[in-house]
Amino acid sequence: MEEIASSRLSVDLKQTAKGFWYVGSLKVNADNIEELDSLMDTASFRVERRINNLNHEEIGERETAEKQNEDKEEIILTPEEERLFLHLKKVRLELANKGNYAPYIVFHDSMLKKMAKLKPVSHESMLELIGEKKFEKYGKIFIKEIFQFA
Repeated sequence: MEEIASSRLSVDLKQTAKGFWYVGSLKVNADNIEELDSLMDTASFRVERRINNLNHEEIGERETAEKQNEDKEEIILTPEEERLFLHLKKVRLELANKGNYAPYIVFHDSMLKKMAKLKPVSHESMLELIGEKKFEKYGKIFIKEIFQFA
C-alpha cells in the first residue's frame, strides 16, 4: 500500500493480486465546494500520474523477469549425463530428507543439470557453479558422487 497525503488530502493506493495499482480510499478535508474542486483537481492529476508510474514500473519489472526467463538456456543432456543427473537427484533427496527440508533447498534441478553437464570434480570447478556456503555444506559430497559416477 502506498499513500499520497497532504494536510487536506489523503489517498491510499492499493495493489491487485496481479500487481496493478488503484485508488483504495480517498479522504478530502475541504471547507467548501470550491476548495473540494481544487483539491480534487490536484489530487486527480497527482494520483493518476503516480498510479501510471507504479503500473509502468510493475510492467517493466514483469517484462524484465520474463526476459530473464527467456534468456535461461535449456540444458540438453546426453543419455550418460541424464543418468548422472538422476543419480545426483537421488543424492539431493537423501540430503534433503536428512535435513528435513525440500530438495530444491540443497540444489535446484537446473544446478544438478549443470553439474551433470560440466562434471566438476575439483574444489575450484565446483566453486564456479556454487557459492562458498553451499560448497561447505554439499560441495565435497557432490564432487565425490560425480567422480565416482564418471
